[in-house]
Amino acid sequence: RLNDTCFASWSLLVAEAERSQNPLLGDVYERLLAAFPPLYGYWAKAARHAEKVEDSLAIFERGIEATKSASVDLWAKYAQYVVEQAKEGAISPQACRTILDRAQEACKFDPRSPLVADIVASYETDPARQLSTARTALKSARATDAAECGFASRDEALEKLTVIAEGAPKTSFKEADADEFLCAVAEESNDAAKADRMRSPYERRIRRPYFHAKPLDEDQLRAWRAYLDWEEDNGDAERTRHLYERCLVACCAYPEFWCRYASYLSPSSSEESVAVLDRGLSFLKHAPDLLLLKAALLEATGDVDGARLVHESLTEHSAPGLLEAVLAHARFERRCGSREDVLAIYNGALPRLDAGSDARGLVQAALARFQLTVLRDANAARVTLENSIREAPQCRDLWVAYYALEAAADDAAAPKRVSALFAAALDDSTVNLPMADQKALWALYLQHVEDMGPEIGHLLEVREAYAAWLRKTRQLA
Repeated sequence: RLNDTCFASWSLLVAEAERSQNPLLGDVYERLLAAFPPLYGYWAKAARHAEKVEDSLAIFERGIEATKSASVDLWAKYAQYVVEQAKEGAISPQACRTILDRAQEACKFDPRSPLVADIVASYETDPARQLSTARTALKSARATDAAECGFASRDEALEKLTVIAEGAPKTSFKEADADEFLCAVAEESNDAAKADRMRSPYERRIRRPYFHAKPLDEDQLRAWRAYLDWEEDNGDAERTRHLYERCLVACCAYPEFWCRYASYLSPSSSEESVAVLDRGLSFLKHAPDLLLLKAALLEATGDVDGARLVHESLTEHSAPGLLEAVLAHARFERRCGSREDVLAIYNGALPRLDAGSDARGLVQAALARFQLTVLRDANAARVTLENSIREAPQCRDLWVAYYALEAAADDAAAPKRVSALFAAALDDSTVNLPMADQKALWALYLQHVEDMGPEIGHLLEVREAYAAWLRKTRQLA
């Protein structure tokens, strides 16, 4: 109850409930799968635990929906169950075949599609159905090293199909005869094998195609990123979508893949993109990346009220004080023309941020920019920055923001204020900025004097001061 994302606790609870056959076992499965929807093995356990066949089928269907048909492991469990029930007469052969056909179609781009195809082949006795399902299997993706996965190779599968075709009545073929049928199947299989070979370097790197609560290592994440890059560049829309869905089974704990899929879909359908993010948020309930992208997509479609609710939820509940959330919320309200709300967001965020922290400094700098560029109130911006720098003189972003303000000023005293600003920033006795930040500010100062300096004498003075700073830096090193 206190932490429903702790998979280790769930595992212990489920194991104990299963051992004792606790009457609450079904409820435990339900709650576990609500927290971890891609767990195909527990969907199968929950389905087989149900007392009625129709209840079991409904649970399997919920699992298929939760994984968007992308889990070949769950389809294999489902197919095995309906075959067993059909043989016992609990469901009709037609109902069984409908599910088996759906399973084959859903898994056609997965290299482990034979997990389902073999179950279908074991059930069918009618020659026409045997030929049809075997043809579908040979058109589907198949692991390059079939033997390592316990599958028959394409050649072996084609030999078995040839034996069935030679003994089948002529009415079993859509083509004129068995030879024409087998030639068509062989051509389709060759095309599928060619696609397999193109994707094999990427498929070989995917070591865990199913979901587990244990984090993936960085090599696996790189493998998925590379595969998605390749599929987007070389595959068609259907295969690319299927690969994304497969990826989200294995990588559903990683916000970047939910955001990437939503961004991939957004040019063609913002509704689909938001639906993908909602699925991600059902698992990663407070992920800022997902919420920020959702707000942006809603705003882009004109749903300003919906976007505002997401921003408010993020800054007030999901991630209060998160820099990216504060800035995104303020920028959203600026685009909406709500100047008072922008000020309220910035001023409301500051008490939540630690004094002197980089995050607080960035919010203060953003507030000053807003006061200067939108409100056209340079004095208010100057006061904001002066107070902020007194509080956190080690924040380089505040000095840069202050420079931008003074550099944009057009009064006669502006050059002197710029010089005084850099003199204060680069004074080790009072500020003591990190060396890298000092170097960046020196570069900015030199560039300013080169571009805007009133006389050559001042430029030479600044160059000499910079040379002295470099000598001092080398001595300290």
